[in-house]
Amino acid sequence: MNNSRTPERHPVRKIAGFLVGNWPARIYLVVVAASIAFAVIATAVDSNPDASFAGVWPFFATMPWSLLLIGLVPDSEGLAAQSVLVGILAVGTLANLATIGWLVNLVRGPSAAPAR
Repeated sequence: MNNSRTPERHPVRKIAGFLVGNWPARIYLVVVAASIAFAVIATAVDSNPDASFAGVWPFFATMPWSLLLIGLVPDSEGLAAQSVLVGILAVGTLANLATIGWLVNLVRGPSAAPAR
């Protein structure tokens, strides 16, 4: 039983609040989502081989982590390679969100209340 005055938050909410509980992290998440949407739309609309270059933008948005992990992609083309690429984007995004959250908490200081 928790005798303190503040209710205990669920761990998932606590982690989500840390990752996207501030404006810089939310803006970063919009940038990543827009770059992924641009890549998907550009490759779906245009069958030109140069259109697949649009897929580079999500990796730029999730740097440096995505570039550190890009060596994990198998040489084959198919579902396995695409799954690894999506996983790399997810890990890069989450790592950058955690870094942004940590930096925001560092700048705010220990006396600041968490953002809602």
